[in-house]
Amino acid sequence: MANLIQHTISLIGNIKNLDKNLEELIEKFKSQTNTLEETEKRLLISKRICEKLDELFNVLENAETALSGLLNISYVGDVAQESHKSEVKIKEEVDQSKIKANELERKIKTYRDMLAKYRAYIKKTVKALTDIDKFLKKEGQQVDKTHKMNMQLQDSRYKNLSQERLNNSSKLQIKLLKVPNEVVDKVNDLTVKIELNLTEIQELCETAEEVTTPIQEVLSEAKRIVSTVDKINEALNKVLSITYSGGKTALAIKKIITVTEATPGIKDLTVSAVDILEPLLKELLVNTNEITGIDPCLKSLENIVAKLRTIEKHKNEIQKAISTFIDKNNPQETFDQVEEQGD
Repeated sequence: MANLIQHTISLIGNIKNLDKNLEELIEKFKSQTNTLEETEKRLLISKRICEKLDELFNVLENAETALSGLLNISYVGDVAQESHKSEVKIKEEVDQSKIKANELERKIKTYRDMLAKYRAYIKKTVKALTDIDKFLKKEGQQVDKTHKMNMQLQDSRYKNLSQERLNNSSKLQIKLLKVPNEVVDKVNDLTVKIELNLTEIQELCETAEEVTTPIQEVLSEAKRIVSTVDKINEALNKVLSITYSGGKTALAIKKIITVTEATPGIKDLTVSAVDILEPLLKELLVNTNEITGIDPCLKSLENIVAKLRTIEKHKNEIQKAISTFIDKNNPQETFDQVEEQGD
């Protein structure tokens, strides 16, 4: 008797196990669509960094040009030269970072699109898997019901024949369900790996995000320098005058600080000019010469690309496996094969 029901009992357990794993996979897929969408949004950090670096580079160019106009002017030229060197150094660093960041953003954008398409694929696949699972549940109930009915029959050759046929069909079905079981197990494992990579990518995005504050600080500093140069130019064009016995001397500050010939009242005019320029020259000094955290940021973006490559690999494996499961080895197809051979 045991030999006549062993495969049937095994099949019932097999179907329950596949059903459980399939339900788990469906839930993982549903949950992963949310993680994918969140990751896509987080991955926009590379785009924002590129935009900020582009903006910073343009402002630094403006600052460099503005400072260049002061280099040959007496008194302000030396301070302008120091600021100019700092601005050039920062601009060179930003230019290199900008090139690298733009290259990484091009790659990450491709993967953002890939994740969006994969998310759409999952939604479509979940519907197909849900339909298969409904069929599997129904068939599992039928096998279990048929087995119980057989067991309730009175002992006879007809009962043995019925149980033998069910057992033989179960043996074949177990064999046919081997691939679907393996596929669902494999895809379950792959979704876990993708989920881990998505979590790590989100953490890397947070690390990359940290550089936006230093970029903004340098941007504000560069804008301040441009504004200060404007103030200095305005001051240089400001006319100062002094009245003395027998006349009046009126000169622009730019002329006052460069005059070499004897000029009445020039000493007092120079003192006044210096009083106006001195605080502006202090403002002209650059308070930074680097972007803190830019290297760790770019390294994080590189690591993100590497993990996205891994996700794409796992995604391709999943799609290939799911195609095998749905198109060639889905449970409905295997049950049909058993029925055909039984006929």
